[in-house]
Amino acid sequence: AWRSSIGCCSMSDASRLIELPRSDQALHVCQDHAERAKPLHKYWDWYQIEAVLVGYVASTIYAELEAKVVEIVADAVRSKESVRVHAFGEYASRRIIRSIKIEQLSGFLGFFDSCCKDYFKASLKPKQISDWDSLVAIRHGVAHESESQQVSSLNDIVQYYSNAKDVLLLFKESLNVSCPHIS
Repeated sequence: AWRSSIGCCSMSDASRLIELPRSDQALHVCQDHAERAKPLHKYWDWYQIEAVLVGYVASTIYAELEAKVVEIVADAVRSKESVRVHAFGEYASRRIIRSIKIEQLSGFLGFFDSCCKDYFKASLKPKQISDWDSLVAIRHGVAHESESQQVSSLNDIVQYYSNAKDVLLLFKESLNVSCPHIS
């Protein structure tokens, strides 16, 4: 069916191939703080502190993921020969990519070709979808001052982050998939 031109790597390579330095630093600093601070607080106090740390880390990861999605799309368009196509694609990707839930990413890939979207959707694992969308939900809860129905710990964020890198690599791979109807 599909063949990716960058399919040289397994999803386990995502952490090495996808660099998100601000997210890595935020996660490390918050985990370190949590490790030192947790024993000093009562359970309820700690729960509130951890919720703030989770919101901060999720928001930082979200911002960097969104920027990386735009960068991946801009790089894909940049590979085209026309300077005008490149300029339009770079501008359009910044304007169109506003929410990065899995369904929106999938729809955006469909703008390139239905086989890109189909490859992405077929390759995603349910846990990757739920972890990615959990990060997005936490970030939206922080950004829009709403109570997120998502109750997550820093340990949950570590798992979400790992799967988010896999999704980002898959998104990039989906833009490079060879579509059977295009020669």
